[in-house]
Amino acid sequence: MKHKITKKILLSAGLLLGIFCNTQAQSNIARIIPDGIWSSGGSSPSINILTRAVLGIPDAEFDDYTSFNFWWGYYNYYLDDIGLRTFFVKRNDIFSWEKIKSGVYEELHYGPVYNFEGSQIVYLGIYSGTSPRYDEYDGYPPGDEHYGYYPDPLFCWVKLKFNEDGSYKLMNSAMGYKCKGIIVGTEELIVPTISYQIEGQIMTLTYSDSLYESADGQTWTKVPDAEEGGTYTVDISKSDKKLYCSIMDEVPSR
Repeated sequence: MKHKITKKILLSAGLLLGIFCNTQAQSNIARIIPDGIWSSGGSSPSINILTRAVLGIPDAEFDDYTSFNFWWGYYNYYLDDIGLRTFFVKRNDIFSWEKIKSGVYEELHYGPVYNFEGSQIVYLGIYSGTSPRYDEYDGYPPGDEHYGYYPDPLFCWVKLKFNEDGSYKLMNSAMGYKCKGIIVGTEELIVPTISYQIEGQIMTLTYSDSLYESADGQTWTKVPDAEEGGTYTVDISKSDKKLYCSIMDEVPSR
């Protein structure tokens, strides 16, 4: 959400104050990655997901993509050093890290047989990233709230059509980057939000993630006394010119 500061408000505030959403700060721009997901073709195609290549930087250490497929009901996947996690979802579901770690979606695992009898449309949420996810080697053992977390995540969904003979086809897909999640079946991304309200000389900011401030729009500093997600008040009669934004903080690796 973005508010335009009008000249009238600027004059009454007596300051040049700006409010910026996460999508306009630190080049942290939430966006859909075109052609980020594709099918290899055939009756049991691999569904391929760009990973490190999303950054557009050649990297000999990592492969360009990871993938998965079903072979007569068996769920298989090719995992590069980055890998992926796959979940059963439905159209219009919110697919995000918060939902994943809460266990609301059933995760698919290598080995089990998943039966898709008859002709079915199946939506899968795919969680990956541009670097490996956290595990016990990073100090996050199974059961830790950050186990399986991607520090630079990709939130994706695919729509698969399964046929009676066991074959399937990729019908549609979307990949979101620099976002908190994606709405399944759409290209709508979930991003940090920030809004404000001015009463007299007090401006109240309401924000969804971490609150950052800047004097020039280039260098951003986390507001030390602002809680994670909530409200923050500024006395604009005493404050210097500031820009504010809400940004997703990455979980630091241990």
